[in-house]
Order: sequence, then structure tokens, then C-alpha cells
Amino acid sequence: MKNYSLIGMSNVGKSFWRQRLEARGFISFWCDDQIEARLAKYLKKLGYQGIQDVAKWMGQPYEKSFKTNQALYLEQEIAVMKDAVAIITSSSIQLAASSIPEMKL
Repeated sequence: MKNYSLIGMSNVGKSFWRQRLEARGFISFWCDDQIEARLAKYLKKLGYQGIQDVAKWMGQPYEKSFKTNQALYLEQEIAVMKDAVAIITSSSIQLAASSIPEMKL
């Protein structure tokens, strides 16, 4: 089995295709969900939940907490990417496809 990745900017359809592919038996590793889970204790303190709230939690560059939150986010992002690479290279699961046209979904 081949491994596939969906990579793209926000709101280009990655989640849509993830759901369609999962419905067809693909197993996915969703980095945003993993990062959010790793940040959950920080998010909960402010009543935040969900990947959209991660952006609120991180804040804007001019806010006092931004640099600290950004560093923590990047630390978690790196850890999640290492996990994803380990999964991809182990070939133990198949990830969502990046070559959607050839799949005729």
C-alpha cells in the first residue's frame, strides 16, 4: 500500500477529502488534531477548544503572550511532524491521498 499526504493552505479542502477518504477505509494522521491535543491543557485554561481556538490562544505578534505561545506551538508542531514521519516511513498505515483525481472519488 502507498502512503499519501494532503498538504495545503487553510480552507483548500483537506478536511473534506480526509473525510471522503476515511469513509473509503483510509486511515489518517491529522497533524492539527495532534497539535491541539498536545496543547489542550493550555487551551482549557482559557476556555478554548478546537483548532480554530489554537489561533486565538497563540494571539497576535504584538500581544504579550505571543512569543511564549508561538514557541510552545512550534515545539508541539515539530514533535507531531516527527510522529507523522515515523508513521509514514513505517508503512503501517495508509494516509489520506494527495492524488485525488486518479482515485475517482
